[in-house]
Amino acid sequence: MKNELNQILKYLKKNGIVYIEVPNLDSKYNLDQIQNAHNYYFTKNTLLHYASLLNLKAEYVNENVSDIHLGVIFSRERNKPFTYNRKDEIKKIISFHKNLLSLGNFIKKNRSQISEKIKNLLGISITIGIRKFIAKLRTW
Repeated sequence: MKNELNQILKYLKKNGIVYIEVPNLDSKYNLDQIQNAHNYYFTKNTLLHYASLLNLKAEYVNENVSDIHLGVIFSRERNKPFTYNRKDEIKKIISFHKNLLSLGNFIKKNRSQISEKIKNLLGISITIGIRKFIAKLRTW
């Protein structure tokens, strides 16, 4: 990422600005939004940290561009490094993975879609029979 941004920034005028928009893990992500098209996902802190290493200063931050993106307008400026707590960011990402990518959470969030797929595979009468059986098990 650093090399690509440096390639772009070499065309930036002395008082120019650059807008960067990235997938924002601090937004309300769900499993459907994780995709191969994105090489990286950012939190606000990680984007600001890496931008500060390139001597970019955040002039404006929008944490809710189209619900799932983070947009920042940067200017070029030698500034002090952004305060970045790497351990907290790692904890945030681990928590994200546990909450979003666990099988139980996936089933919980997609219960109606899973139920429809089961109905299509097994047929409605078998599905109703399984539901009745599970309901009976819960009362025992």
